[in-house]
Amino acid sequence: MGSRFLVIFLFFLTSHFVFAGSCCGSSSYLPSLITGDYKAQFVISGSNSAITHDSDNGELTARDSSNQRVTEVLSLSMSYQTTQYTQIGLTLPYKLNTYRTSTNNEQSKGIADIKAFAAFEFLPELTYSALKPRGFLFMEQTFANSTSTYDAQKPLNTDSLGSGFYTTTLGLSFIKSFYNFNLLFMTEVHKSHRKSFRENGSSFSIDPKLSGSAQVSVGYTTPIENLSISSSLLYSREGAREITGDIQSLSSSKYLWQVGLSANYKYDDLGFSLGYTDQSYLNKASNTVLSKSISTSITKYYDL
Repeated sequence: MGSRFLVIFLFFLTSHFVFAGSCCGSSSYLPSLITGDYKAQFVISGSNSAITHDSDNGELTARDSSNQRVTEVLSLSMSYQTTQYTQIGLTLPYKLNTYRTSTNNEQSKGIADIKAFAAFEFLPELTYSALKPRGFLFMEQTFANSTSTYDAQKPLNTDSLGSGFYTTTLGLSFIKSFYNFNLLFMTEVHKSHRKSFRENGSSFSIDPKLSGSAQVSVGYTTPIENLSISSSLLYSREGAREITGDIQSLSSSKYLWQVGLSANYKYDDLGFSLGYTDQSYLNKASNTVLSKSISTSITKYYDL
């Protein structure tokens, strides 16, 4: 385990991200905030995520080649500055789920849960300060417009394209640049609202408890012009889910640690990013499935 934390420490010494993009590489809980001198930005991103491990009470078990579950997502994100310190944005994802076992091969695709956000820069950088960061307060709303695992119809549940819940997120983000380094800290809490379902003739409602995450990222601008690399460390915890009605139960809470690396390049008014995230590297998780992901994005910036 000591060598794993040494690798993470080295990640933090050799990384950077483009703050004007959808910050900090892939799999961030931070929405696509505009943090540069731009009026708007448009992001096309794609990701491929494969479940590699199962975690039960802190014990990780690797999945074999006969049990493959892969999720591919193509997203369009738009952000627009309404005033000097406020902005709004929207993310439209299209998802393809593939599940292969030794006896079955199943696929489903369609629109996943749509997200909208609003943000306010409550701590702007009006004059140079060696210590004061820029601070953003954001709110994001997830709309449950897709089939979830609770109302999926296919045998392997590949038609589960969304969470099934309307979710409200409140978060804070701080960024600071000095010399060739950039730092980011983000924390958020989210609450999925109670919803009723029907399954096999039974009716029940699910009330997810309060959940949240925290992320720290460090970056470094390379000597190659406009090229930077980034890393991140994310802790995420999902609260228990209370089920009432014809079915009565209380699920266990879930948590995981995720590390990420990405490379970013900016050319004129375009930004390019390639990222990798790993939820099993630190071997720290409980009651959840863990994945490895690769992602790429192209961002178009529009000047003020």
